[in-house]
Amino acid sequence: MDKVEVEHYIEQYAEMIWRISLIHCTGRKEDAEDVFQETFLALVKSHRAFHSEEHLKAWLIRVAMNQCKKKYRSNAGYQLVEPEKMEMLLESTGGELETGQDGSFELLCGLADKYRRVMELFYVEEIPSREIAQILRISESAVRKRLQRGREMLRQKGFEYGRES
Repeated sequence: MDKVEVEHYIEQYAEMIWRISLIHCTGRKEDAEDVFQETFLALVKSHRAFHSEEHLKAWLIRVAMNQCKKKYRSNAGYQLVEPEKMEMLLESTGGELETGQDGSFELLCGLADKYRRVMELFYVEEIPSREIAQILRISESAVRKRLQRGREMLRQKGFEYGRES
């Protein structure tokens, strides 16, 4: 992969990988930056042939999530950030997440990891459940079930998403 291709992919997918990194690092900017850099470094080092843009996108998402997992192997890494601190972080970094006044981002960050991943990919990144299943290497029915349970958890907290799986 040449330098021009890499720069194109970084420009095209940087915002998405940053959001994924920030959410899965529960707002820790330094950790999210590390994950972001490691993800694109893996792309530069990779000698893979990607079949399509969708294949590349799925690969980048998978690498970013694996980098987050690697960073937080122990439960100590999953301490939640207070909503006020997360809002300040997003404003200071120019994070263009759809937080709105409804607190949806904070609620999403408060979900268990397996639900947060599926909900973030489905609602924030707007990836179809079939592609999420391939990215996370789980069945499509597991994706739909996690979406259902995640929505139920959010409903219990007083929030409701409109898009169904």
